[in-house]
Amino acid sequence: MEDRFKALKSARDVSDLKGLAFEEYLRQLFQDLGYETRKTQASGDFGGDLILEKDGVTAVVQAKQYASSVGFDAVKEAFFAKSFYGANEAWVVGTGSYTSQAQVAAEKVGVKLLGGEQLDQLITRARAANETAKSSKVHSGGIGARAAKEPSFDIITRSGDTVLKQYHGASSAVVIPDGITVIGSSAFLVPRIWTLLGNAG
Repeated sequence: MEDRFKALKSARDVSDLKGLAFEEYLRQLFQDLGYETRKTQASGDFGGDLILEKDGVTAVVQAKQYASSVGFDAVKEAFFAKSFYGANEAWVVGTGSYTSQAQVAAEKVGVKLLGGEQLDQLITRARAANETAKSSKVHSGGIGARAAKEPSFDIITRSGDTVLKQYHGASSAVVIPDGITVIGSSAFLVPRIWTLLGNAG
């Protein structure tokens, strides 16, 4: 998600966005939740602002950022957009609530209404997904990832000295000076190889 949207942590925060900015925020939000997203044309959109795809299901979204309750017209627009865009589902997504008429109509024709409470839940899920992805990226690019690319060694003993032998067939070994502790196969973390021996096998 873009930096300008990262500080928005609730539907109340998002309610300050207007028009196209709100639509773009929703696009990025659903993208963070694993949806393939695309925006429809800015004008003449036939009731659909976003198209979402995930797990073989296509949903058309009517974005409604209203200070007051969203009414029946939004349901009509979303219902028509579902047919026009060939979607499986129609959603209206807003930051507030819906009128009773809108709720009755949506239930009758199968349009999903997502208000402020549901938007808060989506924001929480998206932020958690981003944190998980960030954590995974750090681990995959950190010490663990670098270590996996280094040669691994077996610990063996020869003449009272602790020596290491490479797993991948190399026959050379090294002596580790006193005071350096080698634990299991983490020996590649030893910062410096000191004395090269001949065949340790």
